[in-house]
Amino acid sequence: PPSQPEAGKQRRSGLAAGKQKTEVNMIDDKELYNRVWLALKSDPMIDPGKIEVVVKDGTVTFKGKVSTKLEKMSIERMVKHIDGVQAIIDEGLLVQ
Repeated sequence: PPSQPEAGKQRRSGLAAGKQKTEVNMIDDKELYNRVWLALKSDPMIDPGKIEVVVKDGTVTFKGKVSTKLEKMSIERMVKHIDGVQAIIDEGLLVQ
């Protein structure tokens, strides 16, 4: 997978809105990034080449473009079930 870029200030949504997982599930950010990237690549409806993924302290941030709202919702639903994800930040995952 491509290298993970640095994250700036971010607005939390998704799991952060009251559904954060406990620290028991915390794993290394690099391992979590690899799990997220593999999940994105494994779904034929998702074009991971248009999505930037950043993982910091178990929080997964997405930026980029998706084709449909269904694709965006599918990404968020898939990622929130990955063990180790503490929160999801949607910082500009735009539907085009």
